[in-house]
Amino acid sequence: MRTIERIALYGLVAWVAVAAIDRADAEDPPNGAITATSVEIKGDDGKVVMRLGAGSGGGGQLDLFAGNGRRVVRLHARSDNDGELILYDDAGRLRAAVGGNDAGGYANFYSRSNDIASNIGGDAGRDGGFFAIYGPGGKRQVMCATNDKGGSLTVSNHDGTTVAVCGAASDTGVGMLSLGNLAGVPGALLFASEHGGQIVALNTKKQKAAFLGVSASPAGNGLIY
Repeated sequence: MRTIERIALYGLVAWVAVAAIDRADAEDPPNGAITATSVEIKGDDGKVVMRLGAGSGGGGQLDLFAGNGRRVVRLHARSDNDGELILYDDAGRLRAAVGGNDAGGYANFYSRSNDIASNIGGDAGRDGGFFAIYGPGGKRQVMCATNDKGGSLTVSNHDGTTVAVCGAASDTGVGMLSLGNLAGVPGALLFASEHGGQIVALNTKKQKAAFLGVSASPAGNGLIY
């Protein structure tokens, strides 16, 4: 074999060896880590007590099981920006979930029927928070939250229709109370203004039907109409 052929052959062998080493380095787990699609740990009775693997959302997932074999804890990544910790009772029923997303942190608590009973968290619409209480069937009945002018408390009836709102008016920031009928249509307003207190009664078309309060005149006289 001529010298130039030997040089070409040795060069080819060296290139293949280097490429193989680079590929092995890329595929080998770093620092001796073990690569697997899932890992299970069992107790002395052979039942699974922990499972580590990939969840349905494409992220990591850790499940912990009680002695009866039911899952009682799940820690997982639900999406690219949402991590969550879920707690279950010994019957496998959902009881609480704590997590975080683009809106901030949140905590949800559930009733015996697996309906949401209350939750607290960050408001997705603004840099504020909220707290809500739900009735049977998961209908929200009390909501304490923030708006651009301050705080507000919203009360709903059994079917989730808003019947009362108390707090800082979202447009002016003054204190106000709004009372609605069974359809959620406001029927009465009690609020403060720069002139004093006012009560306004509305008809079913949300038009002012009666007024009791302080007039806007410099004298600030009482006014009824």
